[in-house]
Amino acid sequence: MDDINKYGNQTIYIILLQKRHKNLYTNIKRLFNLELGLPSQVVLNGIVNHKNSVSIASKVLFQMSAKLNNRLWRIQSSKLSIMNVGVEFYHKLTTKKESCVGIVANINS
Repeated sequence: MDDINKYGNQTIYIILLQKRHKNLYTNIKRLFNLELGLPSQVVLNGIVNHKNSVSIASKVLFQMSAKLNNRLWRIQSSKLSIMNVGVEFYHKLTTKKESCVGIVANINS
């Protein structure tokens, strides 16, 4: 951990995993987010050879940019106050009983 703190000028850490390991992923995120307070992105090595690798890579870059508090999109307006709202729904199709919604909003002045 001292080595990580020594390089404080790093802004995001990318961790490549050979295959999906739920416990390893959970432990990595816990270490970086809770214990070290450092932004991180875990990427599976298999995306390199995936048929949609360019699309996946662009989504990963969006996630990394958002974790660094960068704006992903901007609406040009004159003197209007605009509230941006994003809504995402999840429905578990197999049971048709579990659903979840996430909402985010901001006002840029």
